[in-house]
Amino acid sequence: LSMLFRETPLFFLAVRAHFLTSLLSFTGMLSIRMWAEYGVGTPVFARSMILLMFSGMLYMTSLYNNTLVNFSNFSHLWSAYIRTLLGRVMNRNPTTGNKAGVLTVSAFVIAVYATFEILRVGVFYLRGALA
Repeated sequence: LSMLFRETPLFFLAVRAHFLTSLLSFTGMLSIRMWAEYGVGTPVFARSMILLMFSGMLYMTSLYNNTLVNFSNFSHLWSAYIRTLLGRVMNRNPTTGNKAGVLTVSAFVIAVYATFEILRVGVFYLRGALA
């Protein structure tokens, strides 16, 4: 893993960061779907299922944090990924290759916006589920 991180840092970080993020997003989407389906008729069941999914998400993150090799935790991995991506946007040299283009910057901005929207909607639904 150290060779991959040294030779191709952007691709290594992208795969590692997006893998767990996609698993957590999928689990979060399932939780929202369960609340939408079962929240009206059986709110206690829906609340317990959301809490079960949330505990699963926390356990996935815990396991992932325990197996990270070059980083202390998941947020440290994401910060290194963002630093590497922004460095790729700003610099061009033989080790990093071409500058990242407009599409990369646009994708990054949209991803940041989508992350904040997902968190906002998730907090809204969890507030309603736990009330």
